[in-house]
Amino acid sequence: MSRRSGTGGFTLVELLLVMVIIAILAGIALPLLRGAVARADAARVRADVRQIEVAALQYREDEGRFPARSGWGQYPQELEPYLSEGTEFAHKDVEYRMVRSGNPRRGEQFRVIVRYPRDSQVGEALQTFRGDRVIWTRRRTTFEIFP
Repeated sequence: MSRRSGTGGFTLVELLLVMVIIAILAGIALPLLRGAVARADAARVRADVRQIEVAALQYREDEGRFPARSGWGQYPQELEPYLSEGTEFAHKDVEYRMVRSGNPRRGEQFRVIVRYPRDSQVGEALQTFRGDRVIWTRRRTTFEIFP
């Protein structure tokens, strides 16, 4: 009978097996985590659009018309006092733009257009938001804001 003079360690096979199990779990968890991050980013974009909507409606109440249109990623200077601090017109690969159309006397329409690259996960997550005044395409989401 021989005695093992073991050190109580793990064998190479046991270590490899543990590494394979960890790799499988990471392969399952990472796509779920990316989806959750994209949904959180989309919620932030939606919150920014909501802030822009509230600011535009307050501006319309004070001035009798919606603010002027803006370029991508920019807001009109006249709207600045109405926006909360931290409201941005861009987030990651997404940019916003305000568009006003129509006449204040006959009915004016106001839209916030959100554009993103074709393969944007944030854009895909934005398309899960439902509403009467939301229009989607592959590269844009338009939120229509009426008085």
